[in-house]
Amino acid sequence: MKRTQLKDALRNIWKQLVSYLSIIVIAFLGVATFLGINYSDGALRKNGSIMYNAVNYRDLELVSTSAFSPEDLDAVLKVEGVTDAEPVWQTGAKAMAEGKRQDINVISLTQRVNQPQIIEGRMPESAEECAVEQRLAKDMGWRLGDAVMARNSKDEAAQFLKNNRFTIVGIANHPDHTSMSIPDTLYVMVQKDAFDLDALDNGFMKAEVTIDKPAGIDRFSSGYEAIVSAVSARLEEVGAQRASIRDKEGRDKVQSQLDEAQAKLDDAQEQLQKARAELDDGWNKLDEGDKQIDENEAKLVDGQTQLMTSQAQLMAGRDKLAEGEVKLAKAEVELSMGKTALETARKQLEQGRELLVESWDLKEDAIEKIRDTLRAGLGSAGNNIQWASRKTVDVDSSKATARYIYITESFRFDLKKSLKSNVTSFINSGIIPDAELIDLYRALTMEDGK
Repeated sequence: MKRTQLKDALRNIWKQLVSYLSIIVIAFLGVATFLGINYSDGALRKNGSIMYNAVNYRDLELVSTSAFSPEDLDAVLKVEGVTDAEPVWQTGAKAMAEGKRQDINVISLTQRVNQPQIIEGRMPESAEECAVEQRLAKDMGWRLGDAVMARNSKDEAAQFLKNNRFTIVGIANHPDHTSMSIPDTLYVMVQKDAFDLDALDNGFMKAEVTIDKPAGIDRFSSGYEAIVSAVSARLEEVGAQRASIRDKEGRDKVQSQLDEAQAKLDDAQEQLQKARAELDDGWNKLDEGDKQIDENEAKLVDGQTQLMTSQAQLMAGRDKLAEGEVKLAKAEVELSMGKTALETARKQLEQGRELLVESWDLKEDAIEKIRDTLRAGLGSAGNNIQWASRKTVDVDSSKATARYIYITESFRFDLKKSLKSNVTSFINSGIIPDAELIDLYRALTMEDGK
């Protein structure tokens, strides 16, 4: 540059000194911002990797629409590149506190992978204790010793849990939720024994997996992603194989349950058929009892007629005695004859009474068998019926009759009516609840259909 040009340049800079200084300052700010972002990115990546490595954060998380089995976990552990895998039980729920209602995930604690960091208190040691995330405790106003109620949307106990009430013994940070600003469903952490493992058939909802990788690796690097992708591909192949096996096991289990249910149904149908045969036998015995009752009633009427005849003869003898002393001897003879006839009638009446009681007992025996047969034929529907007790007969009552057969204390069969009419009246009486009548009708219909 020539001397005159340098002078002109310096003169121009001096004249517009503020503008040139502004340009220099802006350039410095640009460079500082670039260096700050560049170094911040590296620091965040480094600190994030340190934090994830410190809690042994999972490299892969396996989730299935159906529960994993212990055999599935064994297959995962055999995959090349997998160093560890832990099962996790989890269920969604809602928690309430001081009028607040918030969605939560009740999740089982792991022992090696994805370890939460305790902030206050301790980790739960029993199925009735829990630890909650620090952000969740702040939102809900929870402190150590407070109770957490895990309910579903219908305000019932949350699914898969043995109980829905937990005592807070710890406040912690979980590595799944490192950001305090990103909204997510936060954790209530419990021991796995808090879940109903029998109901889940020892199945679990997801598995946290760690893989073979260099110590202290940058978890945000392309190299780490390549290692994870390779193991993930192998796990997907194993997943497809295990899914096929689990589908077959599920079908076999369902078929076994169907076979067992069919066997129970066949047995029930056989018992129903036997009960129906016993019921038919009971009806036959009832008809025989009816015939015996009719015969005994006829004998009772005959005995009552003879008694009335004897009483009339006695009255006639007394009238003749009053006619006078002249006919006294004849009257005494006739009276003696009348007494003899009366005694005979009384004996006949006593015999008729004994025969009536005997016939009545036979009738009651037949009725008891009928009631027993009806009770057996009705199955569980008969357990709620107040069956009639054994009845006695008043042999001196002119109103005594065997026309009615008491089935229950409030219902009786009228032997002057047809069997169909009596059975229809019994069904319509309301003694057997409609729901149980429907079940009995379906059972009989299924039997007839067979």
